[in-house]
Amino acid sequence: MSNLSDYLLLAGIALCVISVIVAIVQLLQTEPPRGAVITLLLGIVLIFAGAYTAPKPFQPQDILSAWARVTGGEPVSQGEDGSADEPETAGEAEAPAN
Repeated sequence: MSNLSDYLLLAGIALCVISVIVAIVQLLQTEPPRGAVITLLLGIVLIFAGAYTAPKPFQPQDILSAWARVTGGEPVSQGEDGSADEPETAGEAEAPAN
C-alpha cells in the first residue's frame, strides 16, 4: 500500500517537469514565465511536504519505488552494492539442483 509521501513526491516531481515545459512555451511566446515559476514552486513545496511526511529521508531510488507502489507494481529492492535488483517472478526463480 502506498502512502501520502509517495503521492506528494510523485506529484512534486511531475509539477517540476511540467514547469520546464511551460517555461519553454512561455519564453517562445515571448511572455514572462510566471506560470512556470508558480508551477515549479508548487512542485518544490509538494516534494518538501512529501519529505516531511516520510518516515525516512528521500533518496534518488525512492522515486522508482514510489512509482511502483502507487501503480501497484513490484517495488524495486536495493542491493548491498547500491544497485537496483530486478524483482523475481515465479517463472524466473531458480530451481534447486538435484
